[in-house]
Amino acid sequence: MITPIILTYIGISVMVALFAFGRRISFAGAFFTSVFLSPLVGIIAILKTDKNIRVKHYTTRYVCPKCNIEYTEEKENCSFCLEMGEKIKVKPTRILL
Repeated sequence: MITPIILTYIGISVMVALFAFGRRISFAGAFFTSVFLSPLVGIIAILKTDKNIRVKHYTTRYVCPKCNIEYTEEKENCSFCLEMGEKIKVKPTRILL
């Protein structure tokens, strides 16, 4: 009789811990809070934590306007176009990673 109650309690704690994705509290932290304190305290702990911070990282790429070859290092002219006999200036562009 006590086994279904324990399994239900653990199942509810797992469902509460699934709400922790995308938050600063981990799944394990939310799960153990739900199991040892209560699922209601686990929900409150999840709602009190902030959402994950996404860090945006920009990089500069140099793209040839004629052949669309990207270079990661700074170049003045496209190497491929120089081999073909044309002097094409490379344009810097910022890309979000």
